[in-house]
Amino acid sequence: MTDLSGYAKKLALPSGFDAPRLLRYDDVTAHAITRDDLVADVRGINASLDLIRETRGGTWPTGPVTEEALQRWVTEDYPFTRPHYSNVRIPPA
Repeated sequence: MTDLSGYAKKLALPSGFDAPRLLRYDDVTAHAITRDDLVADVRGINASLDLIRETRGGTWPTGPVTEEALQRWVTEDYPFTRPHYSNVRIPPA
């Protein structure tokens, strides 16, 4: 399995602090990804296969992905290490 530890960064949050699910700055908005984003994520991956391979390297994805395959990757293969989420319990929308 590929070592993805260099891509995951832990945030040290004060005890009892709930991280916001939505951040805004000027015209930029970021939100916490949930299962509701799965369809758009799959669409984005499949529309960018060549770009992903060029810029990321490696062999994934080998071809178009499905919602089921991405869900399996997120819940079984991706090393979630943050205490807020586990690889089994992704927060609902």
